[in-house]
Amino acid sequence: MFIVNIVYVSKNNRLMIRSIFTTAFAVLLLLSSCTQSENKEIARLTQLSDSLKNEAVAKDTTVNSMLASFNEIESNLTIIKEKQALISLSSKNGEITPDARVRIKEDIQLINDLLARNKNTINSLRKKLKESGLKVVELQKMIDQLNETIVAKDSEIAALKDQLTKLNFTVASLNSSIDTLRNDKKQLTSSVESKTKDLNTAYYVVGTKKDLIAKGVITKEGGFIGINTSIKMKQDFDESAFKKIDIRELDIVEVQGKKIKIVSTHPAGSYRIETNAKGEVERIQITNPTKFWSVSKYLVVIN
Repeated sequence: MFIVNIVYVSKNNRLMIRSIFTTAFAVLLLLSSCTQSENKEIARLTQLSDSLKNEAVAKDTTVNSMLASFNEIESNLTIIKEKQALISLSSKNGEITPDARVRIKEDIQLINDLLARNKNTINSLRKKLKESGLKVVELQKMIDQLNETIVAKDSEIAALKDQLTKLNFTVASLNSSIDTLRNDKKQLTSSVESKTKDLNTAYYVVGTKKDLIAKGVITKEGGFIGINTSIKMKQDFDESAFKKIDIRELDIVEVQGKKIKIVSTHPAGSYRIETNAKGEVERIQITNPTKFWSVSKYLVVIN
């Protein structure tokens, strides 16, 4: 009887233990499920937060860029207004001095340029606002107001131009842009620089008679069987044998030799031949570059 009771109690204990483990396992599963759900929610919220932050940064960048453009337009309009007042004042009496005419043309050309910039900026702002997807009523309102101001200012400048044409200003000069003038000035400057460079470019070559003949620079002419022959520059000499120089930067030509012969023609008094203590020629000192190169831009020296 005692043994039977022990067995019976043992079965109850096993049932109780099994029940406890089952309950604990269920609780663990529930906790695990909750933890996974919480982690997913945290990840979702983190991603949403990052997305909102990036969107906010993008919006701030766009808005700041647009505000900078607004400031630029306002600054341009201020300059236009100042120039407009000066032009009106200068043309008020009907008589304009030559200097004033030049200044008025420059001011009008600057106004043309600034008006064109403002129009381009407005178009850029409209496009930027549309592409950004921002629904900011105030920004759109500011763009519209600035555009209205630019249109009104454009009309005022057109009226001012009409007034100036009555004072013998040409329409073409009044409508030309500052960019066109800059390009014209740039081309003119480039042309002047090119011509100046050409005017100051010269060439020289130094060598023995044999070398210069071989290079096609000089030739022997006249004489009989080598007697009374003269050395002259060839008409169709080879320019590649010469060294190119800027006459503004070179005033000494090193020649070194016991004696030299200048084949090309250069005015007396525009140079001197310098020798060392032994009487050997060391250099040609050009004392008057403009005069020296006036007859020929090619210096040929036999040493």
